[in-house]
Amino acid sequence: MVKDKLTGKAGVFMGVELYSPAKSKRAELMAFLRPQGGGKEWTTRPVNVEPVTEGELPDAQQPHAA
Repeated sequence: MVKDKLTGKAGVFMGVELYSPAKSKRAELMAFLRPQGGGKEWTTRPVNVEPVTEGELPDAQQPHAA
């Protein structure tokens, strides 16, 4: 899990690709993220992506003591 620092949303990191939006003539590296349980993928600049800390994980993702 990673966090998009720009939006504050957490998601699954899918990768980084050279991407050019339809209305743009310029391509740039973009990170592709998607919600953990599925949903609409979004893009952000790679510099905006950081790992989610254990304290930021949703309850279902928290490691359980054995």
